Amino acid sequence: MKKEFKSIYIEGFNKYNEEEIKDEIITYFSYNDEELNNIKEQLEKLNIIIAYESIGYNMCDSSGFILFKNIATKELFELHYGCDCNEGFLGQFELEITSLEYLKSDKFNFYCGGYDSNKTENQKIVKEFLKNLLI
Repeated sequence: MKKEFKSIYIEGFNKYNEEEIKDEIITYFSYNDEELNNIKEQLEKLNIIIAYESIGYNMCDSSGFILFKNIATKELFELHYGCDCNEGFLGQFELEITSLEYLKSDKFNFYCGGYDSNKTENQKIVKEFLKNLLI
C-alpha cells in the first residue's frame, strides 16, 4: 500500500506505525466479533494521515483524533473519540466524512485529553500540518 503523502502520529501515537495504530483501534473499539470484523474491513480501505491520542490513568479523561483517507476514493474521514472510564473506546468507531477545506478552516478543532501536557503544541502541530496538506 504505497502512500503519496506524509503522515503524522503524535502524543500517545508518536512511537507507533500505521499498522500498530490500526491494531489498537481493532482491539479497543470493538464489542464483539461482528463489530471487530466490520472495523477491520473499513480499516483495510483506509490510510492514516493524522493520529493523535492522549491516554489518562486507567484510560479516564482520554481522547483521540484520527484522520483517514480512503485509498480508492481519496475521501477524508475524521474519527473523534473519548473515554468515560467504564466503557473505554468501545462502540466509538464512527467515521465522519470531512473535507480538506473544513479541516483547514477555523471551524475545525479536536479535543486533547486531560493528561496531554503538550495540548497547545499538539494542536498547533496538527493545524500546521493540515495547512500544508495536499491530497
